[in-house]
Amino acid sequence: MDIHAPEGPARSLKEFAIHILIVTIGILIALGLEGIRETVHEHHLIAETRETFRQELGGDRDNLVLETANVGEMRPKVDAMLRDFSELVKNPSSLQKRFDDLQPNFYFFRGTAWGGASSSGVLAYMKPEEVNNFADIYFGIQTYQTNSRQTQLDWVATKSFFDSRQSFTAQDVAEGELRLRTFQLDLRAMAHLDQEFMQGLNRVLGPQ
Repeated sequence: MDIHAPEGPARSLKEFAIHILIVTIGILIALGLEGIRETVHEHHLIAETRETFRQELGGDRDNLVLETANVGEMRPKVDAMLRDFSELVKNPSSLQKRFDDLQPNFYFFRGTAWGGASSSGVLAYMKPEEVNNFADIYFGIQTYQTNSRQTQLDWVATKSFFDSRQSFTAQDVAEGELRLRTFQLDLRAMAHLDQEFMQGLNRVLGPQ
């Protein structure tokens, strides 16, 4: 906003003071309007960022529900395989059939909105408590994804190990059981993280 002083020279101290007062008021009005504009812009950015977070995390929560159900279905099947393991290794085709019946689904969880908000500087305008809540849940996404990737790698390695054998030596049996128990522990960790992850999502999104 441009500030213009009254036209014409000041002919007295009184007129000069009036000129100064008018200019000062104009500056204050301009600064006030600029501040309002910035405040409105900040509120818009905050609302937009908050909505982006909620949409992204809402999708993650939907996937987590599916992931939790899948892990819940696999755990008792893996437990049963370990109980029957000594018999299953005598019939590799039966063992492979049991593996095929597990049908694991590893879901993807997005966390890109946090990086965008951090780089834009909009987080500085949000309340610290809200920022901390979102920071915790996005850190939780990273932790969960790391564990999920490891579980997937262990699953592929375990299934490939058994699929590649038509018979099992004593060493194969020992190594196969170790691989299967590792996958069992992965699923236990996933089940624990599922609960923590869901609690965090419900905290920032509200109950489903």
